[in-house]
Amino acid sequence: MDICCDFLLFLKANISPITYGLLIVLVGLICYFIFIRHKTHKESKIVRIVIKLLPRRLAKRIRRNEIRAIIRERNKFVLDRFDRLIQDCPVLDFKESVTLNEFFDRVAQVLSNRLNIDHNRICKLLWIRERHFSTVIIPGLAIPHLIIPGKHIFDIVLTRCRKGIIFNDETPPVNIAFILIGTRDERNFHLKTLASIAQIAQDEKFKAKCMKAKTAEDFRRVILLSKRTRFDTN
Repeated sequence: MDICCDFLLFLKANISPITYGLLIVLVGLICYFIFIRHKTHKESKIVRIVIKLLPRRLAKRIRRNEIRAIIRERNKFVLDRFDRLIQDCPVLDFKESVTLNEFFDRVAQVLSNRLNIDHNRICKLLWIRERHFSTVIIPGLAIPHLIIPGKHIFDIVLTRCRKGIIFNDETPPVNIAFILIGTRDERNFHLKTLASIAQIAQDEKFKAKCMKAKTAEDFRRVILLSKRTRFDTN
C-alpha cells in the first residue's frame, strides 16, 4: 500500500494535473471491472432467478431493488443455531381467539409427535409452569418454556394468534408465543435463545410485522430477518 501511495505521489509531481486526473479515473475503472462488477453481476443474476420463480402478477409488482435489498440483508450474517431452529420448527397460526387450554393442547400435540413424549405429560408441564409464574413477558408476547429429562434436546414451536390467546384475566391476549422445550444440558443455549427473542421483541414494529405477515411462512421470515446478535455458527 505504501509503495502504491509513493508511486501516485511521484506521478502527481511529474505529470500534468489533467493527465493525473485521467489516470486516477482509469485506475478506478480497472478496480470496478476487477472487483465490483463481478459482485454486481452475480447479484443481478440472483435477482433474475428470483423474479423468474415468482408468479407473473407478483413479479410485475415487485421491484428489483427490493430483492437486492433482501439479498444484501441476508448476506450480512451467518445463520446460527437459533436461525436453523426457526427455519425448521413448526408454526401454529390461529385465526380466531383460543383459550389457554386449547393452546396448550395444540402445542402438546405438535411436540408429542416431534419428540415422542406423552401428550398429557407436556400439557401438565405447561400448566405447572404457567401456574408458578406467568410466561407473558410483555403485552402480546409469551415464552412458555419447559425442562424435560434426557440429553441434547431443544426445540421451538412458533405461534401466532391474530385475535389472541387468553392467558389470564390480568394481561391482554397474547398474539405471539415462542414455546421452548429442552433438556438441562441445553441450559446455555436456552439462555441464548431467550436473549435472541428479547432482542427481536425490542423492535417497536415487531408485533405489527408479525400481524401483517400473510402466511405462517411469512411470519417465520419476520423472525429470521429480525435484527439481533448472532451468538455462534454451530
